[in-house]
Amino acid sequence: MSTINGIGFGYLGQAEPKKDGSYIRTKWFFLVFPLIPAGSYRIWPESNTSYLGGMYSSSTFRASPVPLHWPHIFKIYGTYLAFVIFIKVFEKIGGTMTMVAPLAAAGLAYGLYKLLKD
Repeated sequence: MSTINGIGFGYLGQAEPKKDGSYIRTKWFFLVFPLIPAGSYRIWPESNTSYLGGMYSSSTFRASPVPLHWPHIFKIYGTYLAFVIFIKVFEKIGGTMTMVAPLAAAGLAYGLYKLLKD
């Protein structure tokens, strides 16, 4: 699973952990940001290797399809909705996009980071 220049498939989220170490993740199609859920899977991690002081990593795992995990999907789309609402409110109170763009980009990046970390 990989993306090239932000385009491709990847996994997000981590829910319903079990004692055997497995958990549910949702596979997404990315176009820089996750856009379309492509399925949810129960993941059993097998190994994780880091290279160059943690800058690069490689993981192996087993995956079994499960029904779509809707909380993952709602979190992603909810983050986008909050981002759009923030921009619209800021514009209404007289802000300009040049003023808000760095702050908004940082907020969206932080929100997606928190989702990836879950």
